[in-house]
Amino acid sequence: MLAHTLQLSFYFRYGCHSVWGNVAWKDRGAAIKNGDRPIAHHYVLLREEFDDWAILFNPDTGRGFGLSPTGVYVWRLLDGEHTIDEMVTALRRDALDIPENARDGVGTFVDALVAEGLAGFQSTVS
Repeated sequence: MLAHTLQLSFYFRYGCHSVWGNVAWKDRGAAIKNGDRPIAHHYVLLREEFDDWAILFNPDTGRGFGLSPTGVYVWRLLDGEHTIDEMVTALRRDALDIPENARDGVGTFVDALVAEGLAGFQSTVS
């Protein structure tokens, strides 16, 4: 069980837009809608440190972003199969002291990842 409270720390400044295989990415900064299933971009690298914090590295821009342990947990759920609500349910199952407004925090975190071009939302490309 994660022995820390919800803390979605990250440090962002810029973003980009991408298309990958048969997955089209919505415009950066697109608001999350109910039922959206965010997915991490395949080229972004996650490096976990000894203290459970991690760095996301975007080789396209050469920039790194710090993630708290809870941010890492949410990042691992960005597989295109989990909605924001499902991510919050998993957090409540696996972590302690998750606040009532956790959905807002997770949604804001995912929005920031999307705005930075680190994640997107799947849609069928026609």
